[in-house]
Amino acid sequence: IRARNDMILSDVQRGLSPAKTAVAEYYMNRGDWSRDNEATGLPPPDQYRGESLRRLEVSGNRITLTFDARSGVDGGLLVYTGDASNLAMGVSWTCSSPNIDYIATVLPNCVYGAGK
Repeated sequence: IRARNDMILSDVQRGLSPAKTAVAEYYMNRGDWSRDNEATGLPPPDQYRGESLRRLEVSGNRITLTFDARSGVDGGLLVYTGDASNLAMGVSWTCSSPNIDYIATVLPNCVYGAGK
């Protein structure tokens, strides 16, 4: 379990950090959310590959990471949702997973369940 959690955490840290920065910069420069990876200046979704990460996709204020079976859930999803309601503080992010029930053990600020 620890190796699985470390693998997911590593994939999230390597893929998500530049994506969050790119999406936030896009919003701050244009006052609107990007439609996709290409518009944001990021590689295509399927080029994001890690130990378990299989894709990272931008759509509006959401960044969705999809994992393979090595994550414990084939097709496991992490959804980061950007909030720009306080522009003085930049874009803030919330994390949820509709199908990785143990996600809070890997990412304590991430919640399990759709729409949370």
